[in-house]
Amino acid sequence: MSREKPLPDPPPSYDDVGRPDVTAAFSNLNVSETSTKPTPSQCLVHLKLLEAFHQLREDVATTDGLYGIRDEFVPLGTTKERRMNVLAKIREKRWAIFVTNACLRFEKWWKCCIPGTGMRTQTDFRGGYAASITKDAKPILFTKENLPPLDVLMVWHSYMLNPQKFLEDCIRHGTMAFWQTGLSWVAVDAAINNKSFAYTCSNEAHRLFETSTGLSWENSNESLAIQPKCPRCSKEANVKWTSCTSEKYWRTENPGELGSGYADKDFRHPCSSCGLVLNHEMLRSQKFRHDTIALLKNNVPMPGTLLNIYGKTTSLPQAVISHILNNIIGLPELPEGKRFLRITAYPNVLITEFSLVRSIIEVTDMKLHSSVSISAIRTLIESALLQGPPLTRDDKVAIRRMMSCYWENSSACSIDLVGAVIRQGSFIEKMHLIDWLHSPAASSTMARLVEKYERYFAIIARYPNKVAVPTLDIDLAWHTHQLSPPSYYAYSVSKTWVFVDHDDKIDENKLSDAFEWTSKTYQKMFDQVYR
Repeated sequence: MSREKPLPDPPPSYDDVGRPDVTAAFSNLNVSETSTKPTPSQCLVHLKLLEAFHQLREDVATTDGLYGIRDEFVPLGTTKERRMNVLAKIREKRWAIFVTNACLRFEKWWKCCIPGTGMRTQTDFRGGYAASITKDAKPILFTKENLPPLDVLMVWHSYMLNPQKFLEDCIRHGTMAFWQTGLSWVAVDAAINNKSFAYTCSNEAHRLFETSTGLSWENSNESLAIQPKCPRCSKEANVKWTSCTSEKYWRTENPGELGSGYADKDFRHPCSSCGLVLNHEMLRSQKFRHDTIALLKNNVPMPGTLLNIYGKTTSLPQAVISHILNNIIGLPELPEGKRFLRITAYPNVLITEFSLVRSIIEVTDMKLHSSVSISAIRTLIESALLQGPPLTRDDKVAIRRMMSCYWENSSACSIDLVGAVIRQGSFIEKMHLIDWLHSPAASSTMARLVEKYERYFAIIARYPNKVAVPTLDIDLAWHTHQLSPPSYYAYSVSKTWVFVDHDDKIDENKLSDAFEWTSKTYQKMFDQVYR
């Protein structure tokens, strides 16, 4: 429900003579951390942050030679259009590598700097924990003294714009304090200059990040290689981010797409110790293997299985629990001599059925095989489903949600964070071009878009089976709200009875039809043109 249509007009122009102070809107912001809906001040701070992200992307993309990718790789003797296309691809590649590293840095920061209670087990959901899960944790206090680097903040920002995935991961990883905190508008406002939009944190923030994570504050100061572990012999490999560091990779029909480095689509790297060829599919399947073993040994639910189709924590009626307890297929004895019962959600019950567990563990054992893919695991699951009773709609959705956590994703999170950040680039570019930041009417514009956002949610509430498409200004308010997860969750559930997710991957044809419907519905309900 998030793919937006652009606004037709930029803010009004004005002459340099008598030019108003464009920072006036930022000078006396009353930024609230506890509002029930997005405020105009929060939207303005969000715009400042988006402009900082835009500048970061421009700086990275245009740094000649970064990651060994040079502008001189643009082929000569071709059309201007061809040269410009290759140059654009070169800049996209630099940014894609930077974002790939940023996502790994975010994971390290999350692990080292965010307090947690440890991985949650299915047993945790048998009592009253599920009912209070969005209320009990205390927020973390963020200031300029402990904010992360801008690239890490950018990944966190994109992560929260997938609200159901972010909530579920925070539940599963025991980091609900992180979810309760959301983006600290006060701290972010203080860290971004009102004129240059430069992001600056204190020396203490630099020291804290570097000592806690072992990483440099600056993303681009880090190694030109990454060290993933071989899943067969556990030896660390030394893998370049990209192999596209010579002219031949940029003078093909698909410039920059034939690389074999870690940040390239066709990543391939032979282990120097055992010869196993590492690739993205193998790493994704190893994530599934790791999660399956955690489910089997420690009762940690699989990713994507904690929220029901309404985006709320899964809670099974006692009658269903009793049925599962009485009829669940026996599990093999674990090394600790324990048998665990899986009752939180159907995929967990399915996977821990003996023959499927054995098959998954066997097919992903790289000491026995030289290759594996998520598709192979999916085939195993589909075969197991054919042997059981017909699935309910909830069961089918639950299985798809679980499997979606592994497509194009080998991270500890249930979403491809690299893709999430890249997709947000389009919205960030649109906000930069509209340039509300330099409009003398910025404050009143923010107030109007918050009002439109409330109306937009009224449409979602009235027509729950329709896809409502926001305009760009509504989307700004919507994104801003999602960056305060507890507030957005409470608002969404109170208005619509469900936790409304944010989908930025809707098909263009469906998007166009849905926008037309939204426009007509908005005008009918509020007697105003939807633009």
